[in-house]
Amino acid sequence: MWASGRPSPYADRPPTPSTAPTIVPTPGPDQVLLEGSLGVANVTAGDTKYVVGVAADAGQVLKFQVYFNNLEPDDSNKVARDVTVRLALSGTAPEFRMNMTVKGGNTAEVASSAIVEVPAAMTLTYLRGSAVWRHNTGSSDSPHWVDTPISDDVMGSGYNVGDVQPHFTTAGTVSVLMRVESPSNQSAS
Repeated sequence: MWASGRPSPYADRPPTPSTAPTIVPTPGPDQVLLEGSLGVANVTAGDTKYVVGVAADAGQVLKFQVYFNNLEPDDSNKVARDVTVRLALSGTAPEFRMNMTVKGGNTAEVASSAIVEVPAAMTLTYLRGSAVWRHNTGSSDSPHWVDTPISDDVMGSGYNVGDVQPHFTTAGTVSVLMRVESPSNQSAS
């Protein structure tokens, strides 16, 4: 089920929103309605659902996933222009917060966060090269979902996914991996 409430008619697994609450800010005049959410899963523990918070121990790998979608009616021709996804980590042990923003040139900013609880003296390390954008390179009638590696800039200045058309098959996700490490064992990941 999509965050907009519509079931996916496609068998080749389009992006799925997290179980985290979907944020839909009220657009201003002449703005396109964009939704988004951020969730986290403890990959090492076998989690397959993205939630708003997890606990993790040293050595475990976490996957953060941003979901975004243009909620305008399919026939509206209202395109979300130059949509940028940005992630930023804040906090210290025992609680870290991953903050997400999704913003287009003609949309309100969507912001959300996910929390990770770790043992004292632990840190979260971004695994360089792990950023992936899942999106449809096909059409609305014949979708083709692909995972495209993207720049690590998503963890700072952000990554521009381009224009997002008004159809649920143009929803996308951006995901990154992080590892829980002790400061003395931090890798140059």
